[in-house]
Amino acid sequence: LSNNITNSISNPLTNQLTTQLPNDINNNINSYQSLFNQLVTTRTYWRLVVLGLCMLWSTNFAVIKVILTDTHVDPPLYLAIRFTIASLVLLPSTWKVFTNFDLTSRGLLMGLCIFGAYVGQSIGLLTSTADKSAFICSMNVVWVALLMSIRSRSASVQMWASVLLAVLGVGFLELHGETVPVIGDLWLLLQP
Repeated sequence: LSNNITNSISNPLTNQLTTQLPNDINNNINSYQSLFNQLVTTRTYWRLVVLGLCMLWSTNFAVIKVILTDTHVDPPLYLAIRFTIASLVLLPSTWKVFTNFDLTSRGLLMGLCIFGAYVGQSIGLLTSTADKSAFICSMNVVWVALLMSIRSRSASVQMWASVLLAVLGVGFLELHGETVPVIGDLWLLLQP
């Protein structure tokens, strides 16, 4: 008898909660999803994403320098571990692409070039400094401008002024008066 009374009292409340709770959750999910969609379409969001990526990328040189000098890990072993982890993380999202032979072969060629660049960076950081590595790596902007001017067989004053400003600006930011070249600087020229 007491079970019947308890069931008759709690059933309306239970029924109301079981129907209202999923609706509330769905409404909250929809409102969060709508807010996220609005956020992603704003320019500010993507500027913050680029800023975050630049901040993350800028720690690359110092982190590699610490890993190679403090832990005494050989550059080939470090790179093998780094690229294996990256491959395993990206493999599920790229599995379907392997059926396209042209895309796969071009991707492998690009991967080998990037791997060679990181080998140069890691070996260079054994004897050079992280700030010189960042300076030399940032010169890829200059290399691209020079290669484009050679390819198009034209170079504008604006392009040369941009190259000069890039070299001077990054040099002031990164070099801090350090001018003594070391053998590692040559290896750093291979980096991307």
